[in-house]
Amino acid sequence: MKTNRQRSGRRGSILVVVVIALLGASFLGAAFLSMATSSRFQRVHAASTYRAYYLAESGGAYVRSVRLMDHTAMPAGLFTLANGDQFSLVSFTNDQQLIVQSTGIANPGSQIEARRMLTFVLTDLENDVIPVDFDLENDGQFDDDMWNTVDVDPKIRTTGPSGGQPALDLKGTEGQIYLNWQDKPEVNLAQVWAYSGGLLDYDVQVKIKPFDTGSQAAYSKHYMLGISFRLHPDINNCYGLSYFRSNAGTNPGQTPSWVNELPPAFAALRGTNVYLVLWYRDGGIGTLDLLGHRLLTPADQVVEIRNDNPELKDYSTVLVSLKERYGDQGQRENVITAFMQGADIYPLWESRADMEWQDNSAVFPAPVQWEDGSTSKVDARLTSEDFDVNRPAEVGIHVFYDRSGANLKFFDDFALRMENYAASSTTQVQY
Repeated sequence: MKTNRQRSGRRGSILVVVVIALLGASFLGAAFLSMATSSRFQRVHAASTYRAYYLAESGGAYVRSVRLMDHTAMPAGLFTLANGDQFSLVSFTNDQQLIVQSTGIANPGSQIEARRMLTFVLTDLENDVIPVDFDLENDGQFDDDMWNTVDVDPKIRTTGPSGGQPALDLKGTEGQIYLNWQDKPEVNLAQVWAYSGGLLDYDVQVKIKPFDTGSQAAYSKHYMLGISFRLHPDINNCYGLSYFRSNAGTNPGQTPSWVNELPPAFAALRGTNVYLVLWYRDGGIGTLDLLGHRLLTPADQVVEIRNDNPELKDYSTVLVSLKERYGDQGQRENVITAFMQGADIYPLWESRADMEWQDNSAVFPAPVQWEDGSTSKVDARLTSEDFDVNRPAEVGIHVFYDRSGANLKFFDDFALRMENYAASSTTQVQY
């Protein structure tokens, strides 16, 4: 029979075991709590870090938007958002580039503050010409790595009918060339589109010379030569700006097939006159929708009277300015404005530094006024809404002609300008 002392000793031993177990459980719980707290803190801090990165991106986007309105702006300072997050900007110039250091600050002043710094390099917006030409290297060879061709044979000619000027000869009666920019990092149109808030604006120009050997019989009777733009979603769905002439008095057997397919609005312009035409195309030549036309006279500086007929002057310039915007109902739409000029005022370039744009009032004193009195056309059928997904060709040169041989039509001094071209983030720092 157990004594009272034995029972008391046993109860004491049990109490010690219970105390030790409680202590162990508390230590274990504290360890689990510490681990859980640490894990949660790491997740929160990681989220803050990501947010700081996007805040830094926002700083870069802010600079780009400001410089769209003022090309000389150099935003700097600390900017605070409505939720308390911040980004800090430091801007300076270097060799015609704007260097922007944007630091995103998430949860500023707290224990989970996170910072990310991105350095953006933006090309000076006074020099925003895309590095594209027919012979950019000036080596006498067509840049076939930059252009795709359809039913034309491109060659760079330097003598004879080209007027001694290195110019692009496109052999064929109906075809086109269009930009192959998608795998060219130096011509990243999708990047420009993204940096411009998903709206794609640009200006594009080229000089054009139809066939001419100095006698009336040699002049081309049928041509539509010019710039294709918004080539999207395929190369037969686009807008075009062209010099156009289709002589109604020619022998039907000498009339090219594309002339016979012209819709009534174009057929009504046939004759000996030269026109500037703006059009939309959704398939074959018969789908052309005439958006605007202008009868050209010597007063326009791009035609002259030869053998009693108006003829397009050699290497006359055609320029299209395309602005994309949101309309009153929130829909995307294109504002299309045309300019033109003859070589007497705007001669062939000795170098790309000689190029001028529509904002030079001495070269382009006013936009083209169409037959209805307007100077811009608004159309919403082709926009850049899904440009980042489809990545279309966007820009090209089209040929409609009545002769297929070489040395019959020439193009020169091609240039494409985009604001926000070549902006890029180059460095990332986390701290």
